[in-house]
Amino acid sequence: MSKLLTVLAAALLLNGCSTLMPLSTRGATKPLDLTGVTRVNVITFDGNVRITNDARVTNAGAVALTLRGNTGYRVERVDGTLFVRGFDVGPWVPGHGVDVTLTLPAGIGEDVVTTNGAVVVTGGAPEVTARTTNGPVSVAGVGASTVKVASTNADVTVRDVTGPVEVSTTNGAASVLDVTLPAASLSSVESTNGPVRMSGLRVPSGVRITADGEAGRTHVTWPDATVRVDGGHAEVEVPGVAPATVKLSTTNDGINVTE
Repeated sequence: MSKLLTVLAAALLLNGCSTLMPLSTRGATKPLDLTGVTRVNVITFDGNVRITNDARVTNAGAVALTLRGNTGYRVERVDGTLFVRGFDVGPWVPGHGVDVTLTLPAGIGEDVVTTNGAVVVTGGAPEVTARTTNGPVSVAGVGASTVKVASTNADVTVRDVTGPVEVSTTNGAASVLDVTLPAASLSSVESTNGPVRMSGLRVPSGVRITADGEAGRTHVTWPDATVRVDGGHAEVEVPGVAPATVKLSTTNDGINVTE
């Protein structure tokens, strides 16, 4: 019997069986010279990404990475873009992945892609694009910005932004809170199997909102707006010189809009 177990163990090791391979964790930290950098592009996997944009910092920053399992990373600059990559070098181990934490000066555009992890962005950034699967996304306090965020199987929240937003998820809540919409801008907030919430909307040039949710579960509270609700469909209009346009939608849940 012991000989058989030895043979099976050897075969599993040769095939990269994760149950026989311990998960190693290591960290890496690098200071960044960001003189002339206008954009940061992050692509990692099975890991969280956190970006803090600090208005007190000028032309400098730092990246910290947590590498689990058989993984590697690369940080490089091409012209005005800084690239941060986390990648798998195999064989596969349960729990592997690369977390990325960045501290940046305010005013740098950001693109983030990860899987099975959360994305959190705070502080001033002129443009934020973030996409993940099986993880929440939170973007807050980025100031005058264009924000496009998406996830699956988790909540997505955009808060305290001045600019158009595109927010989407499946099997999670999609929330836009305390956002100022510029004149004639286009925004969308959508989920499939989760609620959609918009509140604290500031519309100096007016707004037209269309909302389509599950019948009987679309609710609007906006005393100064013209509101029409029919089943799961609602239309909200605040007059202005150049109204912003907003589309809200969910398939199997409700929509709540409050001033």
